[in-house]
Amino acid sequence: MAVVTGAGRGFGRGVAKLLASQGASVVVADVGASLDGEGEDLTPAAQVVEEISELGGRAVASYHSVATMQGGANIVKLLSKSLGD
Repeated sequence: MAVVTGAGRGFGRGVAKLLASQGASVVVADVGASLDGEGEDLTPAAQVVEEISELGGRAVASYHSVATMQGGANIVKLLSKSLGD
């Protein structure tokens, strides 16, 4: 299992897809902000989850921010609940 932050775009997206291709269940964590930190576009994370699923992998999107303890805790809960074996 893996949690990849910033996984909706760029390097994080590539890492999430690589880990999934190697058999990891992945939490695609992305708050949907642009590079300047503005906005809340949830589409990129959902698209990465869809791409991983189409290739036979397991993934779930998280829109919680890792900038707070509560956000991090929510991601761990999601990982356990959705992808725990």
